[in-house]
Amino acid sequence: MRGAHIAELRRMVLLTVPSEHSKRNYAKALNEIFAFSEQRKQPLWG
Repeated sequence: MRGAHIAELRRMVLLTVPSEHSKRNYAKALNEIFAFSEQRKQPLWG
């Protein structure tokens, strides 16, 4: 279920960015944040 929430959050953020270049960079940054959070076992939200 958590993966679905992350995917939805990622999708919502990327929909707000018009430039394809920016979308790629935002997607990369979001993936890194989510991976870091998972690695540290510290959720980004409650």
